Amino acid sequence: MIGDVLRALQPNYLKQVQKAVMGNAKGPATLNVTLLQYTATPTWEELKRQLPNQSPSKDHPSSKDKMRLFGAKEPVIKLYRDSASWCPYCQKVWIALEEKQVPYVVEKVDMRCYGTGKPSEFLKLQPNGNLPCAVLLKNENQVIGESDEILDVIDSLGAPNTPTLRPPQDAERLTYLCDDGLYNSLERRLFGQWMWWMTGVRKPEEYKQNYLEVFGQVDAALANGGLYFL
Repeated sequence: MIGDVLRALQPNYLKQVQKAVMGNAKGPATLNVTLLQYTATPTWEELKRQLPNQSPSKDHPSSKDKMRLFGAKEPVIKLYRDSASWCPYCQKVWIALEEKQVPYVVEKVDMRCYGTGKPSEFLKLQPNGNLPCAVLLKNENQVIGESDEILDVIDSLGAPNTPTLRPPQDAERLTYLCDDGLYNSLERRLFGQWMWWMTGVRKPEEYKQNYLEVFGQVDAALANGGLYFL
């Protein structure tokens, strides 16, 4: 409440209030609806007709794939991921499975924000309900419930011709990028400054500059590593 009061007393906020009040005093404005119409937007029916032609080939992964074997007879890992396929933690595990060519099968589970709850069968494996979750099918159905731990297991199971996900010679660089344990890594600082820029209201220009400064460090980190950070 104190924060709301202080924000309400900011000069910029008072100017916004003044502008809104003056706008209301002038009466309702006329809106030209034709400017909002865009006839080139395809309908749902048209998109459904186009979808079969847009589907990836069997050699390319799709978020709709239920299984990827890479020539093997059966999967090694069962990945529980979000049903809408947008969770970044599930996404990075999926990318790792593809990079390491580990045969896998997918089971999709709704995230909490969908408001549908979690299946009881899944909660038996992952009591906290977090996604992603992985089950090693050939190791007495061992359950791994944290994304970074899943990555390490995938790294150890990968095909011989695939690069390691955690190069030991770059351990110090990995710590700087994303794993310092103090939430001060480049990844966390980038996320933090981005969030301030997107949601902060008191000093928007300062928040933007802070973000751009960290983004410059990201650019520099990529310049040292080529196309990838490692």
